[in-house]
Amino acid sequence: MTDLMAQEGYLGSAFATGGGRQYTFTAWRDVEAVAGIQQTAHRDAMRSFNAGTLGTRLMTSVWVPVRLNPVRVSPGDGERLQREEPLTGQWL
Repeated sequence: MTDLMAQEGYLGSAFATGGGRQYTFTAWRDVEAVAGIQQTAHRDAMRSFNAGTLGTRLMTSVWVPVRLNPVRVSPGDGERLQREEPLTGQWL
């Protein structure tokens, strides 16, 4: 993860466990930034997996949003709904 954090275009990661499986979700500025992962410790991890010394199954993918809805803010008691704003820039 330290290597990824130093990577240009890296925004963040989330980790989850469910049903005995572990998941890692990583967010990048754009699809092109994902290509830089090939030069990090990720490359070494893939070599270890392919050698049979790290894990038993994996699946990777790159997801691109089809539509990003605007951010909506719930009004407080007695307040009006705030105007919806489209997502711009880094909003994570």
